[in-house]
Amino acid sequence: MKLQLPGLGTVETVWLWLSFQRYALLLTLLALAPLLGLTTFGVVAWWAWALAALVSIRLAAYAYAIGRRGPAKIHAYRVALHRIERGSFSPERVRRHCADPCFRVVAHHSLRRAGVPADERRRLVRTYARELADEGSALVVIDHRRGEVRQTVGGQMTTTSFIPPTPSTQGSLDASRTARP
Repeated sequence: MKLQLPGLGTVETVWLWLSFQRYALLLTLLALAPLLGLTTFGVVAWWAWALAALVSIRLAAYAYAIGRRGPAKIHAYRVALHRIERGSFSPERVRRHCADPCFRVVAHHSLRRAGVPADERRRLVRTYARELADEGSALVVIDHRRGEVRQTVGGQMTTTSFIPPTPSTQGSLDASRTARP
């Protein structure tokens, strides 16, 4: 069953597209800057143009990668609108969008449409982004000899103990793995 997502007006769609694509538009302008700079100052050295072209191509590729995700951003916003209209929206629903700086704009707009005050929106998005960054940088070390699991998340280290395998049980486990019927 496909969701019947709410439609957006033309003006609203254009405004959202510009808002969601601001990073792609900025990178596109930055991609043009080296070439425009060389043209403005009348530089004719081939190596300057080659270097400017490499920088411009790299920035343009990055702008394209960000810009092509525009439909996904509009879709995520429409899903949030659907939830808001049904009354099933909660601010935690936008948490997953806060990991990516480009999708944080979607989270801000969704929270604004849900009636969350501006200060609270900024605080929520900042908190969710920090939490997701911490979760993305978790380190887990399992020490079988000492029987410990050390986990570091967001600079906080926790240690959990477990009963390490004894040599007698370890040997039987290894033997059962290698034994053939």
